[in-house]
Amino acid sequence: MVILVGFSIYALVNFARYGQVFGKPKYIRMELVELLSFGNFYNGKSVCTRGYYVEDEKLRLLKVSLAEDRYTRVAWVITGNLEIITRIPGAKAKFVEAELCGEFESSRNGEFGEPPVWIAQITVESYKTFGDVQELETQI
Repeated sequence: MVILVGFSIYALVNFARYGQVFGKPKYIRMELVELLSFGNFYNGKSVCTRGYYVEDEKLRLLKVSLAEDRYTRVAWVITGNLEIITRIPGAKAKFVEAELCGEFESSRNGEFGEPPVWIAQITVESYKTFGDVQELETQI
């Protein structure tokens, strides 16, 4: 009986704190706009977020909207050995809607990327794409 009560309290506390019965989830799931708006709260955390993944020969970005410039509501992306979009040298920039999971970093000083001007960065550990890869008609 004591074990059952103890387990019930443990499960209730975990469900209230993390939204699941058995412990902390590996990733915090959140909207990209919220993640970027409150980046200092999520600095160093493992997150999953969804947006438009845009890549050209020099840039890899996760954007809230394709209508905004390359510095507005955007995170620099480090893919490591993962290839989210297959690149052909000299081709136009491409994009795909994607959910990226990995470590999130944020700084008010703009120290991420090349050149180091972005205020947020995601180091991708896993990803999922939605829809087809498309060419970006405008310059990023």
